[in-house]
Amino acid sequence: MDTSDFMLSLSERIARIDERTKQIQDDLKGLPDLRERITAVEQRSKSNTHRLDGLYKEAVLLATVASIIVNILTPFAKAIFGG
Repeated sequence: MDTSDFMLSLSERIARIDERTKQIQDDLKGLPDLRERITAVEQRSKSNTHRLDGLYKEAVLLATVASIIVNILTPFAKAIFGG
């Protein structure tokens, strides 16, 4: 490889490195926006988890009340319908 071939090869490599550097810089410009979006998603996730926890407590309470009502009404139903 003579000097002109080497210089041409080096120049091409530098051009590729420069182009890739510009691409990386452009990608990095979008990071603050991505950070904000991730933060918003995390906040929604926490809110949704809190709401689901509340629904779970209400569902347990409802199941307990339904079970008590069924246990109270079962002897009356047997007496009325002859079970």
